[in-house]
Amino acid sequence: MFKLLITLLMLSSLLFSFTNKELKDKYDLGNQDSGYQLAINLYNKKEYYESSIYFTELMLQGYPKSFKMLGLLFENGYGVDINCQKAVSFYIGGGTAGDCDSYLELERMSLTGSCLNEKKPHIAFKFYKKYLKCSN
Repeated sequence: MFKLLITLLMLSSLLFSFTNKELKDKYDLGNQDSGYQLAINLYNKKEYYESSIYFTELMLQGYPKSFKMLGLLFENGYGVDINCQKAVSFYIGGGTAGDCDSYLELERMSLTGSCLNEKKPHIAFKFYKKYLKCSN
């Protein structure tokens, strides 16, 4: 039973690596969606620094969802130093670029005081209104 479990884990690891290689090949040919999925895969494996490289490349290409992910990395210090100003800037950039969920991250930060050192519900409401306007 134990050998079977180890074999399955090894096979899934190979499959995952193959998938990432495929995604990287597609991204290298200009497919931004593949690059984003590759960055998400790295993020989910807690390879934050590596994922930040892809998210940064995608952000420079104007890929909206990458802004939010960079905001999360900088807000939490995943693979980068914590930088609340950068996190907020990336979330605002994401919302401006069309990723409405970025406004929800700003709302969450304002409600919880995450990275801001104080709760600001009145600002949270403004970001929620931006989210509603963006998503319609």
